[in-house]
Amino acid sequence: MKNSVGLEKCTRNPKKINIWCLLLYTSILSYGVSANKFVYLFEKFENTKIKIYSELLKGIPSIEKKEEFDFFNVYYTIDLKSFDSKDHVYTYENKGFIGFEVLNNFLNANISEYINGKIECSFELVYFLKLTSDISYLPYNVNKNQFKCLFLGLKYLRAIDNKNIVKLLGCTFLKICSNQNTTDLKKEEVKYEGLVSFINLTELDFYLRKNLISGFINILMIKHIFYEDNLILLGNNNLNFDAILFNEHIPYKNLLINDYEVFCTLENFLSNNYYLNTFKFLLVEIGIKSLIINNCLNSETISKKFYFFSQMAHIFKSIIISNFQESSEIIIYELSKGNDINIEYFTLINSIIESNYLFSFLKKQSLKGLIFNNVIMNVYLSCFENYMNSNDTLEYIDFKNMEMGVSWWINFSAISNILCVILDFDSFYLANNFIKECSNIGLKLDLCYLELWFAGLKIPLEFCNFLSHCKSLKTLKFFNCFLDKKIEPNLYHVLESMKGLETLFLQNIHFSDKFYEFLFQKKGIKMLQLKNSCFPREILRFEILNFHKSITHLILINIKISEHILIEIFKLKDLKVLSLKFCGIISIKNSISRNFIYKNIQRLNLSGSDINIFESNHILTKLDNLESLHLSYFQFHSCCLTKLSPMCNMRLKTLSYKGNSLYVNDLNRIKHLATIEKLNFYKCKFIETSFYKLGSECRFFNSLKKLNLGCVVLGAEDFHYLRNFKKLKYLQISFHAIHLVEIKFNLISLAKSRFTAKLFFKEIDSEELSEYFKEEGVEEVCKWSI
Repeated sequence: MKNSVGLEKCTRNPKKINIWCLLLYTSILSYGVSANKFVYLFEKFENTKIKIYSELLKGIPSIEKKEEFDFFNVYYTIDLKSFDSKDHVYTYENKGFIGFEVLNNFLNANISEYINGKIECSFELVYFLKLTSDISYLPYNVNKNQFKCLFLGLKYLRAIDNKNIVKLLGCTFLKICSNQNTTDLKKEEVKYEGLVSFINLTELDFYLRKNLISGFINILMIKHIFYEDNLILLGNNNLNFDAILFNEHIPYKNLLINDYEVFCTLENFLSNNYYLNTFKFLLVEIGIKSLIINNCLNSETISKKFYFFSQMAHIFKSIIISNFQESSEIIIYELSKGNDINIEYFTLINSIIESNYLFSFLKKQSLKGLIFNNVIMNVYLSCFENYMNSNDTLEYIDFKNMEMGVSWWINFSAISNILCVILDFDSFYLANNFIKECSNIGLKLDLCYLELWFAGLKIPLEFCNFLSHCKSLKTLKFFNCFLDKKIEPNLYHVLESMKGLETLFLQNIHFSDKFYEFLFQKKGIKMLQLKNSCFPREILRFEILNFHKSITHLILINIKISEHILIEIFKLKDLKVLSLKFCGIISIKNSISRNFIYKNIQRLNLSGSDINIFESNHILTKLDNLESLHLSYFQFHSCCLTKLSPMCNMRLKTLSYKGNSLYVNDLNRIKHLATIEKLNFYKCKFIETSFYKLGSECRFFNSLKKLNLGCVVLGAEDFHYLRNFKKLKYLQISFHAIHLVEIKFNLISLAKSRFTAKLFFKEIDSEELSEYFKEEGVEEVCKWSI
């Protein structure tokens, strides 16, 4: 259908410009085919309700060529003419079961109190609105058109994210799946492609796609949450998960199955083709291509058939197997039997390899990445070495704390196309052997990324021979090692030869001032991190100089610097991220001008630092572009948050103030931060004030997503106040026994939140606590005792 917009000229006052306006007009290709056109009239009364009147053309087929587009057009104008009340079919008010952004914006628009208009769409709008205000309108047998109508309405009216959408979708899925023999959805193409494969979900907002899969998982009675777009399936007795499992070097969103019982439950459901194909389709639609299986083996798995792998593994590009109680051979054996599995990344964490099944499986794959973390190989190391030496597709390896030799490294580095290497040695012996092997390499290596974790080893001079063959490096990181002045001249020449080096992390360095000057002046460096893990703090003493302007990220940890150097740091015009953690500033007598230049810094971390020279300079007042501010355990005078630049009100998204004291003046300043998404008050002391005294004028009620109030004394008013944060997803709080009694009279209702509760008194029944919050609409409660 050709896109068009019809605008009529109509004014209430000839002196005013025509205010005909298109609120929403979109046309997208849909899997379904619509040959109907529904037309509705509507009128707005003040800012409280919208009345919708019966269709002018009720589902009249188009006389044109069969339409293949879904559409939703809204036109409105001012007109004194009122509609006949007998045609009224629905009234929308902003307090229903599900709200809609398009309609709410119309209600809240700063225009005439009375206005009317017309809606043209390809689905039954009134049926949809009735369904989303009263779930009982959902029929016993849901057909394809009704299912499609539901999604078109959610899409075009832009449903406001809340737990009720998940409830509605869950009920819809439940009715479809419980009536497979009677619904018209039981067709071969639906049976094998999934329940929602005829709906084009690609244009849906991501939160709606997440709600869709949440509604589906709810009918499987599996607890789940989303963490940074990763889907985590949780067990009844295992509500915690390890975010470290999400590897930043693997470019895919993850499905984490965090419990063996959950794995079995999921397998039982997926034996049904309806569930299987729908689940696969939904995972693909939200971009999940990495599978993580954690804590999923015990004695019962010996008899398991692992239907899941034969039916699901082919949709994943990455598989991560972690924390097995026994050998991982059973799952690896099932994977090795698959013919259509084509993964790019494979990971084993805290596992044991007892046979050659692993390498038989890996040889079938064209892996880009191989990750072994705390893996014990009870097989001949020659099997591992043969695999590594015959592989020409690997680009990324990450081996941590592996009980293996290092002789494979020389041959592998000679034939491979490796670009990224991360090696972590848990013993001095392995680390020393690796360095000796590397020193014998005489070939040029095209590595781009090298990260090495040594077991407290002092890096010998010979290691520079290896680094001299890595001139293509863009990222170089050394951790848990010592670098001293003996290696300085060689390391200087090696780093100087790396013309493309952009990121450099060095730890426990004891170099001359001249070498530090070189690091800050090296051309091309964008991210520089210097960390001292030993006391006393390393002191940067070099003179004022022109740092290279390429630096955008500077991280100094446990280091003393002079005030002169700090001034030079702030003069870096491209500096976006500055972190001075546990640092000290040495004040210089007769200091030059303290008129620092802070303009472009977006992320500042001064946690644990002693920066007394800022007391008279009010550093925070000049940081106009801040998006993230960390002042945890900050050794600074009280009420420093009152110095925040007014520009932070509409830019600051993250504020961490752990372990500090909060005063009334601090809260009065914080409440104006309208864009705050993450707020961390862990172990904060509220001095003569309380959290709830942020008050009704707090501007981040609708933006805050993560809140940490762990180890903070809270009262009944504070718990009641939490109800104001409508989009809160993660909340950490600490309970005292008396609080549990208090909050029974101040009910909290936070949609789709994940609670972490620390119980200070074991006499509190943790199960009762979980049930209490679940009754109040909280999605998950994570808890532990101390």
